[in-house]
Amino acid sequence: MRGEAALVVLETLSDSIETDPAGNNLCFLLFGFKPTVDISGQLYDIDAPPTGFHQVLSILEQFIAAPDPFQLRFSALIEPAFRLLQRLVSVDCIFSSSVLRFVRSMNLIQQLVTSPFLSTPLSQNHSDGPTLLSVTRMISGSILHLAALEVSSLLKSGHFNQPHEIYSTLLEPSEAVISHEETTEGGVNNLLFSLLRHGHIDLTEEIDYPRLVHFNAQKLHALFDTCKTTTVFNIAQYDILYLHALLTREIVSTQAEDPTAATRVSRYFLLFI
Repeated sequence: MRGEAALVVLETLSDSIETDPAGNNLCFLLFGFKPTVDISGQLYDIDAPPTGFHQVLSILEQFIAAPDPFQLRFSALIEPAFRLLQRLVSVDCIFSSSVLRFVRSMNLIQQLVTSPFLSTPLSQNHSDGPTLLSVTRMISGSILHLAALEVSSLLKSGHFNQPHEIYSTLLEPSEAVISHEETTEGGVNNLLFSLLRHGHIDLTEEIDYPRLVHFNAQKLHALFDTCKTTTVFNIAQYDILYLHALLTREIVSTQAEDPTAATRVSRYFLLFI
């Protein structure tokens, strides 16, 4: 429940920035940002205590340090944390420059660009499943988006060393590309173009619709609608945990002597969703 609540909070904060990026919104309030952007561009006073923004950045730091980020106990918060940071550094956000400067002091974006995770899409295959393939590419896209904003900000302020390092990591010949691909098509051997080439996913696998033997079809579709939510990007998704809980309660309420068949069908539904 705590993880689910944290996920809802991150989505709500992202939505608040999208609604009013240049005014007072819930995200700026909970993160304790200064009421106005001062000349120094600092988000906090020197003696200010850690806030929720520090916790979001902590998620990304642990993402960088983890050998397999999706095995972290809070892995469901990684992608929403990236989306929230993207909102904070967007050109419409009044605190974008200050947030970029704060993140730069931690060298976070440079670490994200050089992290092994960025090349993960190059070594994946369709057997990993559409969910893992999609989430991996969404996170990689977020890293590239943050890197582009960071490079643009640094170049505008006359700093060239860090942009040079980021460009070198993305555009020079990469060992990650050479080791993951037997051939470099069209002479492409850098990380950026290889990621662009692997950005498209052909989802040819189709899952058979479960047979409705133990459940009422109309009530089941009503149950699906109850568990359907929408992200801040207006993308529909199902709350699998809630759906699983409701299906389990339905099976238990039937008081069947052998609930094995109904349980099997419910698993098919969860896989189908």
